[in-house]
Amino acid sequence: MASPSLRVLSFSYPVNAYFQTVIQRGEEHDEALPWPQAAANVILVFRNPLALWRMEVPPRMQSLLLPLLEGKSLGDVLTQVERDAHDPDELQELGLRLGTWFRDWCEQGFFARIETDTSA
Repeated sequence: MASPSLRVLSFSYPVNAYFQTVIQRGEEHDEALPWPQAAANVILVFRNPLALWRMEVPPRMQSLLLPLLEGKSLGDVLTQVERDAHDPDELQELGLRLGTWFRDWCEQGFFARIETDTSA
């Protein structure tokens, strides 16, 4: 279950990259930035612990994280990812990254709680 302080935002443009550019430029630049090219992206906004953070979710990570945040079980998500995989190398890479990602997601407080199925 997703933490109540977590927000998942979907955009048609690279909003986070544009925002970072504006911040890095500072207030001394008067000229407008060119509009970025359209590119779908997902950004998580969360607190850790009291500071507000943003994290862009790469497409590869979205297939795992977003269904978990919607309340789907890890087993169901992994089964769907395996079914959707077209490239065995990509599936292997996801398997290698999953442990690190899951640890990071838990440390960042993305989940309010993690439930286990004790009926099996």
